[in-house]
Parts: sequence; structure tokens; C-alpha cells
Amino acid sequence: MHPARSLFLMCIILIGFFGFSTYQRNRAWISELSLWSDTCKKTWNKARVFDALGNAYEGNGMYDEAVEAYRKSISLDPRYIKPFNNLGYLYFNKGLNDQAITHYLKALDLSPGYAIAHNNIGNVYLRKGWHESAINHFETAIRLKPDYAEAYLNLGNTYLKKKLYDSALAQYKKALSVRPDYEKARRNIEAVSHLRYYGDRAEIELAY
Repeated sequence: MHPARSLFLMCIILIGFFGFSTYQRNRAWISELSLWSDTCKKTWNKARVFDALGNAYEGNGMYDEAVEAYRKSISLDPRYIKPFNNLGYLYFNKGLNDQAITHYLKALDLSPGYAIAHNNIGNVYLRKGWHESAINHFETAIRLKPDYAEAYLNLGNTYLKKKLYDSALAQYKKALSVRPDYEKARRNIEAVSHLRYYGDRAEIELAY
């Protein structure tokens, strides 16, 4: 077969594959949304059900609806921590740092040992440049959950922002030790090498 024709066919196959994957993923979220919407109609007084509905809305890009579902979950059970954390994560992704902090702190008020919220609020503090506060929360998350690869990665990123390259590298290696296939940690180890070699001239993009 002519090379150009082979390349063309390969492109068609790849486009079809990724298009089908996107379709399947979107259909899965739509199915989740239908499932939890129906469940909420039948079980309208369960906080966990509305939290799951919020997740489905968020996965479907329906952020306003997700906020309302999380708030409904909180109103049904003000001591249920997951919707507070999920609201914080949604606000963080929308760049609303102060709202994110408020909800993460509420989750931690309810459960000081909730490692996920410690990691998440650490990410907000890292974004705001509050490095010591970020470090404290990432270290707490790791103490509570020693196999928390994401917390090791985020702690490494904080050290890298402070130009503490050895400390950053140590955390990335710990992330890999608990999750050997963690590609983000591998990428950031390469970033440390570039920074050491090129200094401020290095063009890197950290994985978060």
C-alpha cells in the first residue's frame, strides 16, 4: 500500500477511535445523570444521593446545577462532609479560591482527619503562594494517608516553587514509590533536571 494512503487510513482510524471514546465517556456521564436524577425523585431526603447527583452534573459540565445539588445535600445533612469538599473542588476549578477555602475548612471542621480535604486546601494555598500553609496541609494529608501519591506530588510542587530542588525530587520519588505508574511524578522529576541545568531559563510546565 502507498505510504500516503496508509497514513491517511491510520488518521481515519485514530479519529474514529477518539471520537468513539469521547462519545462513550459523554454517554456514561449522561447515564449517571439520568440515574441519579431518577434516584433523587424517589429518594428525595438522602444527602448522599444529592451529592452523587452533584457529581454527575459536574461531570456533565452543568456547574450551576451541581452547586445546587451539593447545597441540597448539605441542607439534608449538615454534618455530611463530602458535599463540602466537592463544592470546594468545583470552586477551585472555577478559580474561586476564597469560596473553595471556605468549603474545605468546613469539611475539616467536621472531620479534621479527612486527608482529601487537607490535600485540596493545600492546593488552594499553593495557588495563592501561601507555601508554608500548603506544606502543612500536604504533610498532614500524607501523615493521615501514607500512600497518598497526589499529596506527595503537590508537596514536591510546593518545594519546587521555593526552589528547594532536592526536597521536591524526594517527594516526587515518594509519589512513584506508592504509585509506580504515576506519570505526573515522572514528568516533574524531569522538570527538576531541567531547572537544575538551565536555571531560570528553563521552560517547564509542572503537572498538578
